[in-house]
Amino acid sequence: MSDLDTRPAADYACTVRTALVLCPSWDLRHPTYAPALLAALLRSRGHEPLLFDLNKDFALHAEAAGDPSAKLEPLWANCLIQPRRLLDRFAVFFEEYAARVAGSRAAVVGFTALGSNIAMSRALARRVKALNPGLFVVFGGPSCFSPDVCAQLVKNDVIDAVVPGEGDRAFPDLVDALDVGRSASSVAGVLTRRSSGPPAVPTVLDDLPTPDFSIYNLGLYPQRELTLETSRGCVRRCDFCSDWRNWRRFRRKSPTRIAAQMRELLGCHSETRGFLFADSIVNGDISSLATLADALIAEGSLARWSGYAIVRPEMTASFLEKLRRAGAWNLFYGVETGSEAVSLAMGKRVSPQLNSRVLRATREAGMTNVVFIMVGHPSEGEAEFEETLDFIRRNASSIGCLSVSMCNTDPMDEQAIARYGIAHPGPYWSARGGQNDFCMRLDRFRRVHRTAYDHGIEVYVHNRSDPTSHEFYYETVLAEYHLAMSNHLEAATHLVRLHRLETAWRATGAGPLAS
Repeated sequence: MSDLDTRPAADYACTVRTALVLCPSWDLRHPTYAPALLAALLRSRGHEPLLFDLNKDFALHAEAAGDPSAKLEPLWANCLIQPRRLLDRFAVFFEEYAARVAGSRAAVVGFTALGSNIAMSRALARRVKALNPGLFVVFGGPSCFSPDVCAQLVKNDVIDAVVPGEGDRAFPDLVDALDVGRSASSVAGVLTRRSSGPPAVPTVLDDLPTPDFSIYNLGLYPQRELTLETSRGCVRRCDFCSDWRNWRRFRRKSPTRIAAQMRELLGCHSETRGFLFADSIVNGDISSLATLADALIAEGSLARWSGYAIVRPEMTASFLEKLRRAGAWNLFYGVETGSEAVSLAMGKRVSPQLNSRVLRATREAGMTNVVFIMVGHPSEGEAEFEETLDFIRRNASSIGCLSVSMCNTDPMDEQAIARYGIAHPGPYWSARGGQNDFCMRLDRFRRVHRTAYDHGIEVYVHNRSDPTSHEFYYETVLAEYHLAMSNHLEAATHLVRLHRLETAWRATGAGPLAS
């Protein structure tokens, strides 16, 4: 029996208008999957979803104003920018946006909470609730998988309920309950200030409807690629990652269902030219991926697609060639390090030799790739970091694009925190007796970028091929760091440099505002 209620919409007596809000920052190139899935689930219950895509709306507003904040996606993703400064800087815009949400005639407002947007979401929720106290405000999403975060959110007098975990059934059930006057606390998988209902049942992925992207203004996404999921969870257990903890176990959607949803979406949105499989890994089950590839090849490759993948021995030249014939054009690999010792400590357990082979075979199969590199893992010393730089140099011709991040220890468990001697957990943590601190990690971050540019590798931060625009990123990060540390003189120095960069870029059209 399905764990989702699939009664036709006609069986429901009323319609509840539900506003779905996505605050910055998330992917600006693709319409996000979660709101589209929730919209389909709500419609199946007879409710009316309404999307407020603040993630995209804010970026477009900042860009139209000629403000570099439009390109701050990596800063947000690393949780290194303080939203209060952007809220102050764009106060009129955010007040008007809150008024739009509050005046939308919605009875329920659901916020998708991510590590990169939870502070902004809470601030906007407070504004919306002040304008319309009768709204029922719900938080869900990846950040709400954390019991500590849920406990904090539910204490907030603005937030009426939290969905701690998978919301595929819990959120529509909550809207149903509110529709007939039942208490939110009675709903499985919902947490309120007073009590919580029984835990939600993990979703059977094949039971999920095709996401409803009609809630988006797809014309704002010129890449014309929609998002789908093929699985939940991960078969790896990397200590810096929360995905495998959040989803508890790896589950995949059947190849038949994936292909059917691709066909359905192509039929609904004729302008679509491809898909991003936006789950953690598209190749967690090699046999299932091979079956999907065979089905897509038999149908003439429905559309091009890309996805996140792990490096594993089964990613051979012949298998990658099959994926290309099935429509794959880009794979995102979490390489993270060129040091075998760091890879082992992370829990990734992949050798540099295997990484090199798979990256080379991917390019030789006719696909490109994005390689994720992470600097500053607590186990990484200078010697291990030099191994990563050497890996980049040796594999430059096999790397399509490099995406660099600094290690975030928030997902690590208490044993890892103690093992590494991590102090001040959070974005500005330190380890190795203070040797591995934020400034060291930022320095390694810059050195990876310089190595990439020296070897002709495209890098994504602001302008993917403009090394000078990274200075805007560094100065912003350093200003935020020194303000957080109450080093006001140092912060002022970086803010002055940042102002000069902005002034020059506004005048010339160079830097992060260039197209």
